[in-house]
Amino acid sequence: MIIDSHVHLFYENSDPMSWFIGSARTGAATFAKSTGELGNVEELCQRLAPEIMDDNGDKLVPRMDEAGIERAIILPIDLRLLSDEPSAFDQTHPTIEQKNRTYFQATRRHKGRIYSLCGS
Repeated sequence: MIIDSHVHLFYENSDPMSWFIGSARTGAATFAKSTGELGNVEELCQRLAPEIMDDNGDKLVPRMDEAGIERAIILPIDLRLLSDEPSAFDQTHPTIEQKNRTYFQATRRHKGRIYSLCGS
């Protein structure tokens, strides 16, 4: 049995955009080292957003199946704590408690396939 012990579920407005842009910047720089071409980070974010947005695990489970992974464990993170965006601590982003509830629903939806730790 293969268990992926480190997955995240992101969904619309789940985390500050600055984190997604920073991750895209890292990915673009890594890609540029091997190709010599630095892609547009904002375009990369926009293109990948539909692929990674998954609040209920419906996109994760087929990817697990493709990779031969039987179970996955969600690691909740509160990226608001790492952001300097003005909206990082207002009501536009869910609290870690709200994320825990969302992830709990994903574990119920995909019982036996997706598990979640609780963030605090």
